[in-house]
This record gives sequence, structure tokens and C-alpha cells, in this order.
Amino acid sequence: YLIWPGMCSETFAIFACESVCGDASRSRLRIDLTEFCFEGRHAAYAYGLGLPMLFLYVVGLPVGALIMVWRLHRRAVRKNKAAHECKGHSTWGLFYTAFRDETWWWEGTVALRKIGVASIGVFGAAMEEMQVSLTVVLIFLIILLTAVMRPYGENRNGKLLQKIEVSTLCLLFLTLWAASVFSIYPRCEIREGVSLWWCDMISVIIGVADVVLIV
Repeated sequence: YLIWPGMCSETFAIFACESVCGDASRSRLRIDLTEFCFEGRHAAYAYGLGLPMLFLYVVGLPVGALIMVWRLHRRAVRKNKAAHECKGHSTWGLFYTAFRDETWWWEGTVALRKIGVASIGVFGAAMEEMQVSLTVVLIFLIILLTAVMRPYGENRNGKLLQKIEVSTLCLLFLTLWAASVFSIYPRCEIREGVSLWWCDMISVIIGVADVVLIV
């Protein structure tokens, strides 16, 4: 559960290629520019290792977990019991106990979010400045969907989780927005030795807010 986003990034990295010196006919592996993509040794790794990792890790793990949670909820309905009273709750409860019964599938959207961010992080490097902008748009859509669906319920714990989730996403949005500012003003300087006070202030405020939210 914790290392899965990193596994997605490592899987995508196997397929991350780029053209070098304007040679679009033969792209090279981004992490090793001596390797031509989908030729020779890289082809063996991409098809023999990358594709199985893609199907097993990136797709298989979240889909498998979602299917097991769906089966557990069907069993609960069939036996007229609460999901936490059914066999398998101790194994799969991690993926649905925080959400309302009607939105037991919400962890699937979280998995899609992680896959999206991981793919943008790996493949978006070739997009340069647009990489941050695309991630900002993705986070905005996630904030909107979370605010509309309210997957965490209306009880006390649900409202607290909803506030924490939305706050985390909003702060992530602001952090990415700050990154776009820093790409325009590297080191918050308009020229060497002359810094922008408001840019430095953004760095301090968002940095402190990140720490406070984690605490």
C-alpha cells in the first residue's frame, strides 16, 4: 500500500523515452541514453519485465483490491450484515473503512490519482513547463470531485477526514502553483542578486503550511 506509487513510477520509467539531438527516428531511454528504445536489450526488458509489471503492479493490485472489496460488500448485503462484521474485513478494511457505504469504491479513484501523478512525473518530463500545469489541472479536478462526492460521510470522523483530505489537496494545489512561479523566477530572483520579496514569502508560507498540515 505504501510503496505502490513508487512501483508505478519505476514501471513507467522502463517505457520513458526521448529523442536526442533532434533524431526522432530512434528514441533513447531517458535514464540511460546509450540504450535505444524498444530495440535489443531494452526491448527484452520492456516486453519481458515492463509489461508484466504494468499488468501486475499498476493495474492488477488496485483492480484486485477493488474486486475483493466489492465481493465483501456483496456478501454483507446478502447476509444482511455490516461490512465490518463479515469475513475479510480485517484484510480489506484498509481500502473502504474511511468511506461511506455508498462510496466504498472511492479508493479506486485514489489509485487512479496516484497513477496519474506518477505517469505525469515520469512521462511529463519531456513537456517541460507544461508538466506542472498539467498536474495542477489534475489536482483541481480531484478537489472538485472530492468536494462534490463527499466520500467520507457526514458523521464526526467523516467530516474530519473530509476536511483533512480537501485541505491536503488544496495545499498540494498551492505547492504546485508555487512551483510554476519558481519556474518563471528561479531562486525568486529577477536578476542575479536581486530577489523578489513576495516570491520568498510564498516559499515560507507554503513551506510552513505543509509542515503544519502534516503535524
